[in-house]
Amino acid sequence: MRRWTPLLALLVACASGSEATRTATASGSASTGAGQAHLTDQICAASGGPCVYSGRAMKPLHAPMHVRAAEFDAMGEDLVAALKTHAVPERETQELLAIIVSTRPDIVEPESK
Repeated sequence: MRRWTPLLALLVACASGSEATRTATASGSASTGAGQAHLTDQICAASGGPCVYSGRAMKPLHAPMHVRAAEFDAMGEDLVAALKTHAVPERETQELLAIIVSTRPDIVEPESK
């Protein structure tokens, strides 16, 4: 489980770079101690445990942030670059990205038509 801790610190750092996630930071999300603990538990649970995620549901948590697809994608690109900079093995990189991508429908606001 602890193998995710340094990766999640990178994720939080990358996410805090976008305007959408700065709103979350101001309201106390993943950049707080409790928020990062929830994020760690969520990733740990999604990767097979043994953690149990007890935080809020992703959709209502992220709705007030109005995250656009381009912002989500930019954060993902920043995360990949950070993971490469820190020599994170490809297997862990792909596993983390797959978990994050699975949350996209609950985080990204639908495009208005």
